[in-house]
Amino acid sequence: MGRTKLLLIATISIALGGASFFLTQQEGVDNRASTTVAAVVGESSKLQLEEARSLPFMDLKSDSHTLKGWEGKVLILNFWATWCPPCRREIPAFIELQDEFGDKGLQFVGVAVDNAKRVATYAVKNGINYPTLLGESNGLELSIMLGNSASVLPYTVIFDRNGTMISSHRGEVSRELMLEQVSPLL
Repeated sequence: MGRTKLLLIATISIALGGASFFLTQQEGVDNRASTTVAAVVGESSKLQLEEARSLPFMDLKSDSHTLKGWEGKVLILNFWATWCPPCRREIPAFIELQDEFGDKGLQFVGVAVDNAKRVATYAVKNGINYPTLLGESNGLELSIMLGNSASVLPYTVIFDRNGTMISSHRGEVSRELMLEQVSPLL
């Protein structure tokens, strides 16, 4: 990779990280803080949430999926990118939790807002054991529909078995927080 291209990628990554930090601080949101669905989805947003659950996404095998396909499971929807350090740090915990609780109805689904080839390589190299959808512009649109108005990555949303949005988290999520939020739903 050329030096100019590497410098450009580094500059963009730093700018995006700084913008994400600034926006979460502007909105008064701690990176580890969660938001309950009541704060995100009001009466006027219920139709938008239904629309969000119907948006189609392709997985790494080019199969089409919507969020409705995982109803009946506790769904953890995680928006991420390969160039996002906090995203990469939280993925190992998600892999472990999927292994531990998948048979109890837990389903992680990653929505990668990134290049398909980089995502596929990263998923294989790191042993991601849950579906990874290619988000591109639809991924950002979906995250906004689900309360991520600042388009911060990572962004994680928890749905119960009925498809009801329970909570959302901007920034890196710890294993402990996931267990605290998900255990009562299993």
